[in-house]
Order: sequence, then C-alpha cells, then structure tokens
Amino acid sequence: ASLLTGTYPGEHLMLQELTGISDSVPNLAEILQRDGWRTGAFVSNPWLATGALARGFDEFDVAERLECLSEIRPTLLGRSIAKAFLRGRRLDSGEAISGRGLRWIGEAERAGAPWFAWLHYFDPHLPNWPASPLDRLQGPPPSRVGASITVEEIRAGDFAGGDEGRDEIERLYAGEVAVTDLAIGRVVRALEAAGVLDAATVVVTGDHGEEFWEHGDYGHGHAMFDEVVRVPLFVRAPTPAASVGGARPPGRVDGGLARLNDVAPTALAAAGVAAPTSPRGFTGRDLLASRLSFEEGAAPPDTAYGEATLYGPERKYLRTAGRTLLFTPEGAPPDSAVLFFALADDPGQLRNLASGARGEADTLLASLLLWKARVGSERTTSADALPTELDPAVVDALRALGYIR
Repeated sequence: ASLLTGTYPGEHLMLQELTGISDSVPNLAEILQRDGWRTGAFVSNPWLATGALARGFDEFDVAERLECLSEIRPTLLGRSIAKAFLRGRRLDSGEAISGRGLRWIGEAERAGAPWFAWLHYFDPHLPNWPASPLDRLQGPPPSRVGASITVEEIRAGDFAGGDEGRDEIERLYAGEVAVTDLAIGRVVRALEAAGVLDAATVVVTGDHGEEFWEHGDYGHGHAMFDEVVRVPLFVRAPTPAASVGGARPPGRVDGGLARLNDVAPTALAAAGVAAPTSPRGFTGRDLLASRLSFEEGAAPPDTAYGEATLYGPERKYLRTAGRTLLFTPEGAPPDSAVLFFALADDPGQLRNLASGARGEADTLLASLLLWKARVGSERTTSADALPTELDPAVVDALRALGYIR
C-alpha cells in the first residue's frame, strides 16, 4: 500500500482496513487511470487477494495459490501434496506472473493507450523450492529440508541438520531470488524486443528482506533490522530524446536514502502526470527530481522513517546516513525499548550503543517521535483482528505463510 499510495502505514492504514483504503488516499493506478492510462496488476500474494488495493486497476489478476486448500492442509501429507501440485503447475511463479503481464502489455500496446503494469512477484516466500539447477545455486541440492516446511517449523528449529539445515533454507531462498530475477529479465527483454523499453519507466524494488537468524529469528514482519527493511531499488527512466538511436547514458549507484513511499511520486513524475494535492497528496518524494536538486547543491533528505510490524510488538525505526534507531513503544524490556547502532563500525547492527551514546540516541528518538506524531499510528497490524468477511481460503493461505497465527 505504501508503494502504490506514496504514504506511510499510519496514513493509509492498509493493515487495519484490509477490505479497502479510504477514498481520500489516492493510489498510483487510480491517478493514471483518470488520466487515460490502461492499468493492470498481476499479483500472487494472498494479502492482495482481499482486493483492497484493486481500486484504479482495469484488470487485477491474483494468481491461485493451491496451498490455500484448507481441507488437505491439516496433515503433513496434505501439505506436501498441495505444495508439490502448486510448484508443478507454477500458477503463482514469477514466470507465470511475467507471462500474464506481458500478454496484457501486448494488448495495451496494440490499443495505443499509455499503460501502467504492476507485476508483483512472490517466489522468495515459502515454499522456497526453486527448480533445478537454481536449487543448488550456492551449494549441493537440499537434503535436510523439504518443500512442505512451514514458517512455524523453521522458527521452532523443527528441521534436520542444524546449521547445515539453516544453510539449505537460505540457499533455497537465494534460488527463489534468482527465479524472480529471471522473470523480471524476461519482461525487460520483451519490452526491448518490442521497441518500447526506451520510452518506458521500469522500477524494481522489494517490500521487505528476510532475516536468517542474524538477530535470532527467521522471516519478516517482526523486526526492523537492515536485513528486513533495507531493500534494492532500481529505476530505469526513459531514454532522453537526444540519446535515442545512440548510446544510452550510463547508470549510477546512488547511496542516498529512499523509502517505498517515494516510488509512486517518482513513477508518476516519470510518466509526466501531475501528483495529487487534494484531498491528500503523497508523503513521499520524486527521487529523480530530488537527486537532480542534490547534484545542484541542495541538501539531500537525511532521514527515513519506518513502522508497521505484522506480528509481535509494534516497532518504529529512524535511519540516517550512518545511524539507525529502533524503537518499541510498548511491550519491550527497558534495556531493549531503544536500540541505537553506528553503521560504519557495526553494519550488522549487533552492538546497541543507546546507553553509551545517550545524547545522540535521544536526539534521534526525539526526531522519530515527531515523525510518529505526524504520520504514524499507535498500532497498524491487523494480524490479530482480521475482518470477518475475508475468504477462509485467503485466511488459510496467510496462516500457512506465517503472516497470522
């Protein structure tokens, strides 16, 4: 929701209102649709099967996840059969998402209208079981864990092999990342072959990373450490008119701070469509414009605020170029309510300096509380209070993925 609305979780309240977001919060598809664009979404995350983010899309296609079949999930054999069948048919695979998206893009191109496609890939989520040879991307084929392993089993350490089993779980995840990379590459190559890539804006990002026991846990939705919240962002803007037919200007790596709520205003600006100003505008910023301003001498944004854990106590974080402060408003022991890390000396965020650098930590905490007061919320998770009208199959899929308990 932050990706599409350019706002913070405490503003769009998506995790409190799974059945829809307020009409006062515009999303990227809705704005483009009103401007005459064709809009399509091709997704496979069960959260999105609620239809809560479908507003503004001419087509909103949710891939079927066969492990939703509640009548066979209660048994280990049933889980194994369902997941094997799912992977056999590849209904929700990156390859399938790319295929459906490209068919729709082809239709939009033939219609002659500008188009916006959102392709949401879900492969790096359980069951992580990439096809050979990607299952052995960083080592031998898996022998300690199977395709039916659940989030709960992994968190409980209920798998064979100890550290070797952990290594297999991480290698399989890396294989699914490679699957996603190949699926995205297929789209980019198809756009290039069709002669439309140079006129297109392509944005690739992730909504979260994954913890592999760096801080004693597994997965995502529970923590705000870098392995979970620091994600890649690639923006390929249209080729300048002066370069069409010639060499494309080289890309560059920008080390500045960016947030998911910057993606919508960046994409909208690249499309040449005006951003909303009422009843509510974007909280995020156009990254391309801000980087150009920075190059001309303006000060870059110096902080990034984040919030909204899915389970466990609510957490907030504030990131600067060299510091991270993590804050748990309620439910944490006094010695872990505030965690403060100096990233240059401690990139793994293992040494809490909150007590030894009290002045600096307090300054960042004061800034974080100002962000919280302006855009945050007391509690944004809905994992313990799902709307009663949700499809039971969707609820079952969310539980299978560890999103609810």
